[in-house]
Amino acid sequence: MACSHFQVMNFPQPIDEVFEAFAKALPLAGMGYPIKMKDSYQLIANVPTSAWSWGEKINISMKEADNGGTSVQVKSESSFSLTLFDWGKNKKNVNQIQMHVNMILKKKG
Repeated sequence: MACSHFQVMNFPQPIDEVFEAFAKALPLAGMGYPIKMKDSYQLIANVPTSAWSWGEKINISMKEADNGGTSVQVKSESSFSLTLFDWGKNKKNVNQIQMHVNMILKKKG
């Protein structure tokens, strides 16, 4: 099984605003332009292969929270299924995405 990192994030903003912030954040974090599935509020992106990894797959799904905010699930997973150790790369990917999303939403607010 490939190495992965999964994290749930909560935002007070409405889902459409958070969706667009994540779509903008992925390229800024070096993860390419995402495939957008607006009707189901999902994004898929890839981190290219490098000297340090075989690349990673990024899957993001979101849903409206009870308080009018947004709950987001982010998963970064090694592209090569036999990867046994990722040296923290997947966690770093999720942290990079979160940092860029927070900056984007802060500028809007």
